[in-house]
Amino acid sequence: MAPSGGSTTIYGILYQVLGALGSVLKHHIAGDKVSIILEPSNGGDSQIHSRQAVIVEQWKSMDGGGTWSFNDFAGKVAHDLYRAVPERDSLERCDKDYKFVLRTEARIGAWKPAYDFFKTKLRPLDPSENVSDALRALGEERYETGSRTKALLNEKKRPEPIPVSGVEERDATKGEVCLPKATPTELFKTLMEGVRAGHALARKETDEVVLEKL
Repeated sequence: MAPSGGSTTIYGILYQVLGALGSVLKHHIAGDKVSIILEPSNGGDSQIHSRQAVIVEQWKSMDGGGTWSFNDFAGKVAHDLYRAVPERDSLERCDKDYKFVLRTEARIGAWKPAYDFFKTKLRPLDPSENVSDALRALGEERYETGSRTKALLNEKKRPEPIPVSGVEERDATKGEVCLPKATPTELFKTLMEGVRAGHALARKETDEVVLEKL
């Protein structure tokens, strides 16, 4: 469990360093012919390059050993991984697969259906295809984002807002306010907002370019 207070930063640095060293040792023992770059200038905490693939790793500890909501990922991780996404012309000339990974000791929150959506329902985008149209074609099903605030429904005090795209829904059986569920388009909008908040270049790119790279 991660400590709280002033030692949190030290814990995070140690977690990142030891994790990266563990990754180096793992590939060394396996005899893999790879190059590992620590603290690369173009995104991620470490990058593992082989003939077939590039793996971009971001190491993040969770304060208090809690869970990651989708909004946590969008706001704290996505912009670091985004920096390592090649431009389209570079990617088209590249014959390597890219994989972007969050390494953490924390657990995923209550958004596994959304996580499964990203794993199973997305497909490579055709170069001539409009990314916004492709997202809308995925439908209007709503997925929980794991950003949940408990509040008695008869209380006058509203829960604190959570900055994530989507719709607020109330569950009268559990006395909870769930903030929120989001459609595929809204999930990507949240990722785009998180990327732009942490990456200056993304703020200069058009929505279409950012969504395509995501």
